[in-house]
Amino acid sequence: MNTPAQLTASVPLSTLLGMIWRRRYIAITVGAAFAALIFLATMTITPLYEADAMLVVDKGRKALKFQADDVEIEKGSEFSVLNTQRDLLVSYPVLRAVLDQTGLAQKPIYAHSRDPVELLRARLKVLTNKDSWVITLAMRDEDPEMARTALGKLIATHLENEAKRGAERSRGAISFLHEQVDKARVNLERQRAAEQELRKRKGILSTDPDRNHLSLDLATLNASRIDLGATAAASAAVVQAIEDCGKLEQAARRDALLRIPEIRHDPLVEQRQEALFTLQDHVVALEQRYKPGHPLMIEALKQVEAAKERLAAVVESARASLVQNDQALGRRLAQLDQHVAAVVSELADYRANLIELQDKTQEADTAERLFQTLLSRLQEEEVTSHLGDQVVSVAEPAHGTQWPVNIRKSLFMLAALFLGVLAGGTVALVVDGLDGRIRDAAGVREVTDLPTLGFIPHYDALPALGRLTATPNPHLRTVDESFRILRSTIQLSHDLQQGSRIIAITSPSPSDGRTAIATRLARSLTASGRRVLLIDGDMRNPTVHTHLGEEDGPGLCELLVGEEVSPIPTSYARLDLLRAGAQLENIAELFQSVRFYDLLSDFTATYHYIVIDTPPLEFSESLMLGAVADDILLVVRERSTTKEALRLAHIHLGRLLGKVLGLIINDDRSVASGRGQDARLARAVPAVAHRPLERVGPGAPPAAG
Repeated sequence: MNTPAQLTASVPLSTLLGMIWRRRYIAITVGAAFAALIFLATMTITPLYEADAMLVVDKGRKALKFQADDVEIEKGSEFSVLNTQRDLLVSYPVLRAVLDQTGLAQKPIYAHSRDPVELLRARLKVLTNKDSWVITLAMRDEDPEMARTALGKLIATHLENEAKRGAERSRGAISFLHEQVDKARVNLERQRAAEQELRKRKGILSTDPDRNHLSLDLATLNASRIDLGATAAASAAVVQAIEDCGKLEQAARRDALLRIPEIRHDPLVEQRQEALFTLQDHVVALEQRYKPGHPLMIEALKQVEAAKERLAAVVESARASLVQNDQALGRRLAQLDQHVAAVVSELADYRANLIELQDKTQEADTAERLFQTLLSRLQEEEVTSHLGDQVVSVAEPAHGTQWPVNIRKSLFMLAALFLGVLAGGTVALVVDGLDGRIRDAAGVREVTDLPTLGFIPHYDALPALGRLTATPNPHLRTVDESFRILRSTIQLSHDLQQGSRIIAITSPSPSDGRTAIATRLARSLTASGRRVLLIDGDMRNPTVHTHLGEEDGPGLCELLVGEEVSPIPTSYARLDLLRAGAQLENIAELFQSVRFYDLLSDFTATYHYIVIDTPPLEFSESLMLGAVADDILLVVRERSTTKEALRLAHIHLGRLLGKVLGLIINDDRSVASGRGQDARLARAVPAVAHRPLERVGPGAPPAAG
């Protein structure tokens, strides 16, 4: 079972929307409940009111000059003035004074707080702008008047502290710091020059011992060495296998060489081997018509021997080519090892130079850290000394709003709606993912890689085929068209000149609509002018005769025990029916008898198609009937067949999977065909390429006339 995240990553959006639509009632219920819960939770939030104010930092008549020849340092120091003011506004002494002098400390929310100052700092917002000298303040509180009062007190306290700070500043350290900064700058320039001189003299481009031009070259060579070594090892294994084959006799040696994949898949070898198989098949066909001494037989056998000799020659050529390739790989590997050794030596020398450079770099970095520390300290001292020359004025006094700033009903409603939709969709996807039934072709592909041959559309109360009537049912035209497409797909999969075809129709479960598919497919095959025999092979629940409107009677069971029973004609032209007959306990053993194979061989001489309705794959008779068939069609019903049942059916088929022509999805609801609805054509099914199937049984039937 996939999680919703996995479904979203691997399933198209249209499929996800379809899954949610199938569970729309659950999605609507869960989404509405979740949205209502979130909206009610947001309504319990305590409203907060906000008071705003604005301060302006005036430079005064004296310009701030930190470095006369360094504009960037000057700009950074000017902006640090604003940051200093911001930090002082939220400092502990200022906030503590606001709590004590405005009565905020007695409010329950502050009185029960572990750290009232930290709570007040969280409710205070101070914003600065590097492009201006404006500081924006905002204070939040449950009482709008208290928010305005506390913000005003905060500004007043800060202005008082700044006035005291300007009178207490000492400027004695600034001169000393200027001198130390100059010395540190000279030392830094000297260390950097020594570092650059060493880089130039040693030709050092990268200081990373593991990521430089030599290490990258070595990594590339090692990767090439690994790939070439793997190729050489594989080639050596093939050559060893070829040498082992050389100890055998001529005929056994050729067969042993053909078992080596590199020789067997050689294009010329495959061509010669295919020609040999064709001649051998021709000899087998002639053996059924002529005696061994017939001239055609003698000529065919000579051609087979000649083909074997040609095959032996191309096998020997492929063997020699593989041996030469192995020798060339050995020479390339030795050359590559020499190149790797040379690069390793160069890299060792390069890393030794890096150690010396590292010492120089550490000395330069130490000098730079000292210079930056002294410069930062100098800037701080100059900012502090100039604060007394600056005037922080109130541009906009504290004023509050009469509506809460933390409650937005429209925004909360949108958030609740969005989260409700998300929750409803997620629950719908989870519920649909827990449903183990197959709902579309994608569900089939999760279990098996068998191709899907056709889609039989859903029809409300699909009737049995019944006897042939003069007036066709117009509401079933989409169903009929889907069987025409299925018939064309089956006919394109083989050539009737090779003989008649036995098609077994089975399913994982009893309720998949297997019998209805078998009867309608057989009727559709007769529409192309072919004679069709429909065999009811489900002895446990024989219902084919009822689907065709025929009476029950003797049939396959009686034939298997030796009675004379013939297929009966149905009301449909060129369609005969062999009923199941009496129910026997040992029917599984009868399907394995020689008589059953003889019966099928006789039928293949008369009919172009033999369609067998088998039991579900949970019974052994289904596998026995599938073993004698040329093609197997597996029927699954949408919203009925479970993925586990299809998985077990795939396992039960086992070695018969090569005969499975594909799956038929019955009751497909994406192409509705119920009464009162506009039917549309079934989805196109790709044609199945011709593939000859080996007949299981005493012998293949003769070609149809």
